Amino acid sequence: MVCGGWVYFGMMLVTLGLIFCCLNLPESKNVERASSTDKMHFRRRRSLSWHHQSSQHHNAILSRDNSARLVTDRITDVLQHPRVMELCNRPQEGATSDEGSDISGFKLNKVLVVVSPGQTMSTNRVSHLSSPRVDCDFQTYAKYSSVGKIQTFPEVVNIYKNVQMNKGRFKIFSMMPSRSFCDEGQLTPLGAMQQILIGEQLSKAYFKKLRILRKISRDSFLAAKSIPEELAYQSASAFLHGFLNEKQFSQMYVEKSVYNFCKESRSTICSCAKADFLKLQISKSVEKGYLLFKDEPVQDDEINDLLGFERGDISPKQIISLLSGWLCDQSSLPCRGNNCPNLTTANLNLLFESADSHIEAVSNNDIFANFVKLHTRSFLSDVFHWLQSSEGEFLLYSAGESFLSFLVTALDIEQSRVLPLGSRLVFEVYSPASPRQQNKARLRVLLNGKDVTHKVGLCSKSEGQLCELEKAYRIFESQSFNGRSYDEECRSN
Repeated sequence: MVCGGWVYFGMMLVTLGLIFCCLNLPESKNVERASSTDKMHFRRRRSLSWHHQSSQHHNAILSRDNSARLVTDRITDVLQHPRVMELCNRPQEGATSDEGSDISGFKLNKVLVVVSPGQTMSTNRVSHLSSPRVDCDFQTYAKYSSVGKIQTFPEVVNIYKNVQMNKGRFKIFSMMPSRSFCDEGQLTPLGAMQQILIGEQLSKAYFKKLRILRKISRDSFLAAKSIPEELAYQSASAFLHGFLNEKQFSQMYVEKSVYNFCKESRSTICSCAKADFLKLQISKSVEKGYLLFKDEPVQDDEINDLLGFERGDISPKQIISLLSGWLCDQSSLPCRGNNCPNLTTANLNLLFESADSHIEAVSNNDIFANFVKLHTRSFLSDVFHWLQSSEGEFLLYSAGESFLSFLVTALDIEQSRVLPLGSRLVFEVYSPASPRQQNKARLRVLLNGKDVTHKVGLCSKSEGQLCELEKAYRIFESQSFNGRSYDEECRSN
């Protein structure tokens, strides 16, 4: 009996052990599934809310396999590197800018904004690294956002489609990213959110000063002009959703324009043979960091070696574009398996310095400076006419990345840094508060929220905070090109 009792007791222990193991195995798997789901939801929430503490983010990244684990301080250094934050252009809650700020003795009358696209999927590849696979359905992101304007964008877009169905204009393009995954060259949901938040920021800055933001139009009204590319149209739509209320948004429309926004007329000839001939090569130099007038990128083998990339045909500007797809939503560092680039603070400094020096060298090139003045002349002429007219209070231009860079150089604003994603150039027109001086309009120019009026060549001799609009226009009209008129220079070799 004693022996039988011990046998029975042993069998009970074995049975309990088996039950315990069986219970534990599913529990372990469930924990893994929950962890994986939590990571997915974390990354979606992360892409949508830029108002956060970085320490929460580190735990999600550090939960990788030990072989690919990174040091927390290094992640902080990368994601909070000043140039990464500047490039990503993440609007922060409570952020301030010079747009709409009060100027004693003057009142704001008109605003014209030029924007470049927000974050897009890079077309560049280097070594083992390519752009991350990103969910491109904005509705998925809207569900997890805590920002009202982001949450309502899909619904407002659907209302707009019904209201403006028979109005023509951009019928083949979607107003927001809506595919399962982002293709190369497409605006990402993060890029659309950038524009929404920038539009909302400017709406708050101008709400008390522009009547268009406080009234509801019964008729459709022109709110923006966009180049014929989906990412530009989506950037315009997202910006305007942030800028206008829902009823105003449903009444606005976006006009399709050519790439330099020139509108052919009897007095305006849009084609400039010399500018058209140079445009392709110069655009590559600005957007991709190519050598000026050579079909090859600026290569910096030292940068590639430091980052751990293979030497190849890719420029520092292209590397920055590629890294932005990984770093700007702060969801992960750019790794493929166990391969992670050596993104130290010092290496990032060198990478941006190299790209900056190329941009500065290009913008100071005489041929480039002459080209941008030719290429942007018809656009700036239209801008001056609109700013001096009584037509409307607000107008948005959604341009390509290179066009905004061309404008900055054409206005003689020093360009010595890579422009942030979703950059903006703003023209504000003011009139004196005194009735006696109502005809003396003034101009203020801002680049990414900073007043650059007195860096503009047309305004360099102006006194006070503002630039005399009529005087700036006269200087613009009298500009020569190598001692020739605009038409003569366009025909020259």
